[in-house]
Amino acid sequence: MYLLHPVSETHQSERKGLDALGFEASLFETVSKALKQGPAASEVEPQLLAAEANLDAMAQKAGGDPADIIAFLMDTIDEEYAIAIRDGIVSDPGEYQDAFGFAHVAKHHANSLTPNNRDAVLKEIDALIALWPDAPTAPDTPTAVEKVKAKTSTLRALLSN
Repeated sequence: MYLLHPVSETHQSERKGLDALGFEASLFETVSKALKQGPAASEVEPQLLAAEANLDAMAQKAGGDPADIIAFLMDTIDEEYAIAIRDGIVSDPGEYQDAFGFAHVAKHHANSLTPNNRDAVLKEIDALIALWPDAPTAPDTPTAVEKVKAKTSTLRALLSN
């Protein structure tokens, strides 16, 4: 699940930078374990809110332009989705869910954009998210990698205007 991405897929030297910003790995490990057990959403909601608050606090400490962050997330989605889909099927459900999760993180950051392009970017991100029809469950016939990359490319173009 994408919540564990900073814990499991980030090189230890890169995580030092996250740790310096206040990253609390245990929050994400706890949420991931709880979600694997399949509880009701209401049971995990406090943990999810705590993880989201940790990400928000880190983002505020790190600063950065929301457009740059979203563009980075689009690159990451391209990488993760290309790994997830092989021969027209989801061969790596974890990477499939990661890419989906990063689209949602991008939507969160899009709310911080200036009003002149926020609505257009949010509309495109919603269209991107719709490319995961059964998310987070992997469908029998996922959206083609090229279609996801076309949508992320459209978003990057919007952000550069």
